[in-house]
Amino acid sequence: METNPQTLVKRYNDYARRFKIIYALSKHYFSMGIELSPEESNPPTDLNQVYGKLNIIRKMMEQPTPTNQAISLLDEIDYAINSAWQWFELIDRKLTPFLLRSYSEQNKELAVEHILLIAQFLLNKNERLEIDQGKIDYLLTQSFCIETDGLPRLRVASEQSLKEEILKLLPDYLRYDHPNLAANLEQCDAFIRELMGVNDFDSLISGDYINKGRQLKSSFGAHFYNANVLAKCVQVNTVLRQKFSQLYKAENEKIRQFSQILVNTGMDLVQTEQGGEITAESAMEFSNKTDQMMQSEYSGNAERLRTFVKIRDTLDKTIAFYGLDPQHSSGNIIDRDLLNEQRLATKVMERCNTLRDVIRSLPERPNASVQVIDLESSRLILSNWEKEALMQNNETGDPDTRLSIDLLGRSAAIIAEINESYVAYRSAQSSTTPNMLDTQLMTINYFIMQAHQTADELEKLTNRMRELGRIEKACDLSATRHKLLDTCWKIKI
Repeated sequence: METNPQTLVKRYNDYARRFKIIYALSKHYFSMGIELSPEESNPPTDLNQVYGKLNIIRKMMEQPTPTNQAISLLDEIDYAINSAWQWFELIDRKLTPFLLRSYSEQNKELAVEHILLIAQFLLNKNERLEIDQGKIDYLLTQSFCIETDGLPRLRVASEQSLKEEILKLLPDYLRYDHPNLAANLEQCDAFIRELMGVNDFDSLISGDYINKGRQLKSSFGAHFYNANVLAKCVQVNTVLRQKFSQLYKAENEKIRQFSQILVNTGMDLVQTEQGGEITAESAMEFSNKTDQMMQSEYSGNAERLRTFVKIRDTLDKTIAFYGLDPQHSSGNIIDRDLLNEQRLATKVMERCNTLRDVIRSLPERPNASVQVIDLESSRLILSNWEKEALMQNNETGDPDTRLSIDLLGRSAAIIAEINESYVAYRSAQSSTTPNMLDTQLMTINYFIMQAHQTADELEKLTNRMRELGRIEKACDLSATRHKLLDTCWKIKI
């Protein structure tokens, strides 16, 4: 058994790096619309438990001489991470580039760090598929192409810097240059030069540059996964986005303004050359959505762009039109009864009782690592120890055990309340008055405050359990604390 401290630290660092990747996948893959069977929906590993073990072992390895217990924990982590990695590779086979792009469009606040971690997973898969190229190409562009002053730009200083950033994501066996690499790079440079010479929107569309760019990248084959080529592909995509953004905005504004005039005045339909007709409302809707063309289903892009040009050709002049201010004041006031702290605290207790009743009604699954509970509008995933805590009486056992049961049950209830309150808030954003939204927002903030207070208590109890040598219990408490705080961090309001 390897007990060299440096080797153990290296193992820990590798597990921590891979855990970050797997953790990012777990936060996003199940929200991307992937169709999974019941078997595929059940993870083989409780990631919160893995996190708890990583957190505890980091503190244990600060000791001069690693214990056999630390080595055993590392072995358990190794098995859990490998199982999760293989499981995500199977799920990833069903993730199409379109699903990935759609998810990114709907979640504009998606952190660049998570985008890069997903890209790193795809680049480090044991078996890459043909569709992985499109996903990697999109993720890298999303990561390194940012918009400043309304124009897409690279967020790195130079092509060399971009290459160095991409190299960090690649496995060792991909960090070398192919003999025929120069020809691929020159193809990219030639395509960029051609793009830079396009000066009007009609030429951009009639030149079919979007499809040409796809065909160019597909022609690289295995060379695509070289850092130099990946950097060039990001540059190609960035220049294409720049051209589209520059030339499209002025044209789309004509459609938007003219459609608004039609809506307000009841003028005749806008006619296209396709033999059909569209209403002013649908023309306006079309103009509002065409900024997503570069991220939508590729097969429909060309037709949508041609339709855009035909609609635009019906505009014989630019109409300077400014719509009325859609904002209005409301006489509604914040519902203070809904924000009564005693009532909200009672909701947590009631949620504990509800979860207990639900668990009792579910069939036993002794081999499952987690228990999935469908709430009113969201889903709650309970680890085994959290499930057990909800079913136990906290009036028996030693003081630490009683406190542990109380904190774990309370944590599960608070997570459920945060998720339910957040879903209600998001659902009401388009229909509820601003003041009522404030009420719902304050409700979420109350539960988030309770989550942070409970997390502090969990941390104190975790440290005490570790000092007493109750390592397994410390791992469980640490994992639940992480889940509780993660629920707060993922809330975007």
